[in-house]
Amino acid sequence: MYKFIDYHPDLKLAPDQVRQFADEARSGKRDQYDVRLLDIFSSPQGGFYCYLEAPGEEAVRKHHALSGVTCNDVKQVESLIESRTTRLI
Repeated sequence: MYKFIDYHPDLKLAPDQVRQFADEARSGKRDQYDVRLLDIFSSPQGGFYCYLEAPGEEAVRKHHALSGVTCNDVKQVESLIESRTTRLI
């Protein structure tokens, strides 16, 4: 599995939606595309960043489409801390 971050500049989330996403992230649940939400970050300038685990970029886009959310920019990322810690152990 790979980690991804995507940005939604125009996404507006109500407090109940944020709670729903938080519950989803804590549960570790994966959707039909094998995507798992890890976290959501808000930007002081507005919009939200999603941090996800998925088999690929296309799965991330399909995951968001299930909620009617469009992904313009999806970036695969790798944690420097997790990677280094894993190599050291």
